[in-house]
Amino acid sequence: MTTFLESNKKLDYTFIHYLRIFACLLIVIKHVAGSAVDYFFNAASYENSIRIALLTINNVLWFAVNLFFMITGFIYLSDEKECTYKSIGKNIIRLFLYLLIFGLIFTLLLQIIGGRRLFSLNDFFNLLGTRPITTDLVLKSFRDVLAGRNQWGHMWFMYEIIKIYLILPIIKPFVKENDKNIFILLGIIILCNYIFPIISKSYGITIYNFFPAGIYLIMTVIGGAFAKIYKKIKNLYSYIGAAIAIALMAYYCYGNIAQGRIRIIGVTNFITIAIATLTFTAFVNLNKELRFLKLISKCTLLIYLLHPMAIHIFYGILKLNLLKYNLMLSVPFATLCIFVSTLIIALIIEFILGKIHSVFIRRNQGE
Repeated sequence: MTTFLESNKKLDYTFIHYLRIFACLLIVIKHVAGSAVDYFFNAASYENSIRIALLTINNVLWFAVNLFFMITGFIYLSDEKECTYKSIGKNIIRLFLYLLIFGLIFTLLLQIIGGRRLFSLNDFFNLLGTRPITTDLVLKSFRDVLAGRNQWGHMWFMYEIIKIYLILPIIKPFVKENDKNIFILLGIIILCNYIFPIISKSYGITIYNFFPAGIYLIMTVIGGAFAKIYKKIKNLYSYIGAAIAIALMAYYCYGNIAQGRIRIIGVTNFITIAIATLTFTAFVNLNKELRFLKLISKCTLLIYLLHPMAIHIFYGILKLNLLKYNLMLSVPFATLCIFVSTLIIALIIEFILGKIHSVFIRRNQGE
């Protein structure tokens, strides 16, 4: 699966490995910071500045989510990549299986512990004794997964990326016919999802939106636009993009600290979109091939799926409170621990899946 799980052998864009790992690492940092507030801030008397710092990190890193959709659009809307339901069918099936497996596990955990927090292994086993896993509970959890209910917060991504995969083969013929079409499509989507709502809100004029709404479709198409022009992006432009992205993040962080309050910016905010686009530009010219980067890049989806559980173990069971220490050290330390531990588990899972895949191939060849 080119978006997360593996690199395409024919189209191995080196910078995509760097960008994918970077985005995954930022998402882990985002959740490490945000979860620390949920776990510890209200349980003790800490200065409000600590809460502001952690929530600022959580907010400013929303752009990392957009990067994954841009990567998907870049790969599958490029002229070199085939994108039909037949060619990406295995990817869609694998994504759907991951959604079912991990969604079912997380939903069952919610049914057992009654929330997203784990406080000790003993409490978990005690709850398991009072709330045993029954057939009815499994069936209910399965229905919830299909309906997108009672999921851990990060599972929304699986539903959205599957929708994008289902839309891509419809978009591809239009944008492949003429390179300019991708920019026309992007302009129409932005017009329908940003300009029309602004006009409606400002002047009370209702304009029907014929295009599907969604920032994730916009970011996917922006990624596709990069596929048309990325070879023209010089190193200087990458440096400028990185500098402006850092400046925007610094401006947002400084504003929160100076004003002593959180200015909410979500995934749809213009600043978030701008930082994601500039960051993509910054990575385009990273072309030094490193074998271990491909290996880590291959595991990023599993890291994404597993890391919330690792965070809850880190905070709830191991009782490691980042707020007791210097955040400049404790947040990176916790992020590194969680990233590495989930990477190890992801590598083991990938190894097992690889062995199973090899067995099926040998059986088919034998037949």
